[in-house]
Amino acid sequence: MSDESRCTDDDLRAVAALNDSQTARAAAAELLAIRAERRRDSRRAEQVRKLRWAVENAIAKIEEAPEMLRRWQDEDKPNCRRHEQNHGGQMPQIAQTTLATLADHAVAISPPARGSSIARTLRQLADIAGGLPLDMADAAVAYRWLGEPHEDDDGPTRARRATCADLARIAREIDVSRGPQPRLAANVACPRMAAVLERIAAHFAPLGAVDNPDPRQRAIAETCSREADELRANANAI
Repeated sequence: MSDESRCTDDDLRAVAALNDSQTARAAAAELLAIRAERRRDSRRAEQVRKLRWAVENAIAKIEEAPEMLRRWQDEDKPNCRRHEQNHGGQMPQIAQTTLATLADHAVAISPPARGSSIARTLRQLADIAGGLPLDMADAAVAYRWLGEPHEDDDGPTRARRATCADLARIAREIDVSRGPQPRLAANVACPRMAAVLERIAAHFAPLGAVDNPDPRQRAIAETCSREADELRANANAI
């Protein structure tokens, strides 16, 4: 063990404060400065590592998008219709109606307490989403994107993706056409759902701000913002 590592920072600060030896004070102060610089360098290296990993992971996800779409298309092909056929040439439903309908069916998710919580949140979000365009076919495709697991997901994100997968399944069951043509629908559905999530995030962000902390509001804002970014990136990659 080196002489440097035997001393704690508190020891060095005590020496630096002594009046007995100018040399000792200067040496202790210099060693404290060196240690502080090393810590900053270590933090910078860790930040760079995390950023590089995040970029590489994002690139991998974009590269996987076409394959994911092909897989979905093969799964849905027997019951697949084009997005415009599903709309019947009419404007899509509004997000408020779509999310409220999902809420009515989400109560069946198990366990019952989880289903009730999801339904309660969806009803709240439906009122905020209002008249933005979003029909059940859009919700099925967008939630399916959001339900795909990622290797870097933390615990809360994994739980949220499981919820999105459940909502995708419910939306597909509700949608009588059993889902639109995946490649065309993703170009439409992802930006529509992203717009809905961005409105919700903007609504909740001030409620979870530092000067008015509310963990639930902040979590909703952060989750919706993340999911909107994912959907925008996926739509651009198609």
